[in-house]
Amino acid sequence: MRGNRLAIVILVLIFLFSAGIRIYFALNSENFTYDAYFNYRQVEHIKETGTPITYDELSYGGREFLFQPVFQYVLAFFTLFMPFELALKIIPNIFASMIVFMVYLITKKITRNQNVSLFTAFLSIFVPIYFISTLNTISSLSLQMPLIFLTLYWFISRTNRAVYYFAFIAFVLPFISASSTVLVVAFLVYVIFSKIENMGVSRKETEMILFYSFIALWRGMIIFKKAFFAHGPYVIWQNVPAIMLNQYFTQTTVAQAVLGIGILPVIVGAYLGFWFIFKYKNQDVFLLVSFALSLVVLLWLRFITPTLGLSFIGIILIILSGLFFANMQEYLRKTRLPKLMYSLAVGFAILMIFNLVSLSILFAENTATVSKEEIGAMKLLSEKDKGAVLAPIEMGHLITAVAKQPNVADTDFMLIKDAGQRLDDILKVYSTPFELRAIGIADKYDAKYLYVPQNKNPSYIEDKCFKLIYSEQIKVYEIICGLEVETWKKS
Repeated sequence: MRGNRLAIVILVLIFLFSAGIRIYFALNSENFTYDAYFNYRQVEHIKETGTPITYDELSYGGREFLFQPVFQYVLAFFTLFMPFELALKIIPNIFASMIVFMVYLITKKITRNQNVSLFTAFLSIFVPIYFISTLNTISSLSLQMPLIFLTLYWFISRTNRAVYYFAFIAFVLPFISASSTVLVVAFLVYVIFSKIENMGVSRKETEMILFYSFIALWRGMIIFKKAFFAHGPYVIWQNVPAIMLNQYFTQTTVAQAVLGIGILPVIVGAYLGFWFIFKYKNQDVFLLVSFALSLVVLLWLRFITPTLGLSFIGIILIILSGLFFANMQEYLRKTRLPKLMYSLAVGFAILMIFNLVSLSILFAENTATVSKEEIGAMKLLSEKDKGAVLAPIEMGHLITAVAKQPNVADTDFMLIKDAGQRLDDILKVYSTPFELRAIGIADKYDAKYLYVPQNKNPSYIEDKCFKLIYSEQIKVYEIICGLEVETWKKS
């Protein structure tokens, strides 16, 4: 009993350490990442009106949003009694830190080793890709990841009480993020492999899998019905224009996996996964390996983004690493050189910690967040007359959230029929040497302002048609010339 209480205290301290180090890095950056400003604006709107933005007049000249606002409502609740931006920095990182509890529970269930489970929970703090993708992004992944692994824990618990907990989480989870559907694929792979290996799937497990799959797929059909009709199978790739598809759904390489997860977890986790499939069959481990394999296949087919896939795989490999340390501990008890072997084990553990911590800190210090100059430009635009801002596509959500101005395009492509054309036109504005062509594109989208990033310097800009209204490392121009769109098209 005393040992369990001590373990709980240590686990809580690990959680507090995780939240503390995350919040430290989050507060060291004044602003968020570019895509974070979609959720920033949604949370702000929910706080002010009680409802999310489902139809947006500022995005793409007017469009409908398809998303599940549960995560945004949760954040909006905390902003009622916390400073707005502080809540958006702190609360997601607290959610993300909850993964330590899930890793501890699953590892203890598999290894029945409390010390190893605590150590594995500590390692889960520093999975590099998960650490950085939930740091300053206001991403639902910070809540979704702990809940998915909690779902897996209740599934492998297999008690009657666990079934009720599983059913509750299974009902809530699909309403937080569409990516929770990957668990349906993991369950399918688990069932197929279990049949192949003659391990069998109990009736209780079958019912739990069917229940979760039904809820997840039903939710997807209800919320994304319009997207299915509009885009067909391309809804899988979120209607991302072909010119950007390789940027969003890039083929994941071994080098990316090593950098995103850490070389030692990749080696140890892959070895343990192979060993437990072909040498020592354990049904709980089999589920985790099935989940990892399904993610590898989805990444290879480019059905999910590398950030999402590698974040899940990273946590799974950390749990499998717990098996490695548990087996190592068991082996040390039988060896003739316990002190030497113990030193080697401690050295390996320190090496793994160093590998994960160094990568996480390196990524955290080099995160691409919005700069002071960009926020300054947006605040200036918010004081100007209403007019669309022609800017690189990654600036789209920042323009609508902070400048409160219409954008020409942003990174949410669902239900946008001309997303590819808009992206192509934006690229032309920064690459063409002809002023007439740039003004024609601006007229086409009723753009009144031109945003010029630091690394862009269009040669056609002159005072005659472009009035400089903001000049720092970046520049913003008011477009004071016009051109009839039809005349431009004919020319």
